[in-house]
This record gives sequence, structure tokens and C-alpha cells, in this order.
Amino acid sequence: MSEIQSQIEVRDDCIIIRNLEIRLYDAVDYLNSIPVYEYEQACINAFEIGFFCIQRVQNRNDTEFVKREFEYLLAELYKAVAIIPQALERRLVSQIGTENGQILAPMQSQINLTRAVISEQLEEVKKLFQQEMDISKDSSTLGVAMRKIQELLDSN
Repeated sequence: MSEIQSQIEVRDDCIIIRNLEIRLYDAVDYLNSIPVYEYEQACINAFEIGFFCIQRVQNRNDTEFVKREFEYLLAELYKAVAIIPQALERRLVSQIGTENGQILAPMQSQINLTRAVISEQLEEVKKLFQQEMDISKDSSTLGVAMRKIQELLDSN
């Protein structure tokens, strides 16, 4: 298998670009507006900003995917958990009865309480996810962490 010679070589700590022709009018116009000795730093800055933007968009897409998956799984959990108290209630009621004075009257109230507690806990999990893990909110823990990482990566 023969290797194709690329104009761009990526090494451990640098990128080497040989005879690369870039036809971007805005880039040419910008470089023409600054002194020649600033060309290299301007191109390095453009690369840094460009790669930063690309990585941020990719990370945001990855985070959005995780968020959608979490919301889907949470909805599935809601469905699965909702079935448990109802199935238990139907089975017990069919066997013993829940009217006042019957054996399952206290259990009926416990089943209702369990249903309420499960719903409340699932809501808390959903709120936690929305408040602490939503990257689109600057007030969330994950949003604050992403902002700090961005500040650390800022070359200024």
C-alpha cells in the first residue's frame, strides 16, 4: 500500500502545511489589511478559533445527544414505574377487596402513597437533570464547568 503525500502533516506538537493554497476571499482580504509580519500569528489565531468552534459544536452535539437519550430513558422509566402500582393494586383488589373494613383498605392507601412518592422522586430526578446538567444554561453545574473550560482554553 503506497502512502499518499499530504500537504498537511500532523506531528505530536505541531501541524506542518506545505504549499497549501487556500482560496478564501475574506481571508485574503483580512491578511491584506495587516502587516506581513503579522500573517503567521493571524493564521494561527484563525486556526485556534476555528478549531475551538468546531470542537464546541461537536461537544454540544454530543451533549445534546446524551440529553435526548437521558430524557427518553426517563420517559421510559416513568412508563415502567407507573405500571407497577396499578398492576399490584388490580391483582390484590381482585383477590381480597379494598372497601372500608376489608383487608386491603390500608394497603390501598399505601399503594396510592407509593405511586405519589415514585412520581415525586422521578420529578426530582428530571429537575436535577434540567438544573444541573443542561449545558445550554449558564446557571447549571455543567454549564458553569463548560464556561470555565472555555475560559481556560482562551489564549488571552
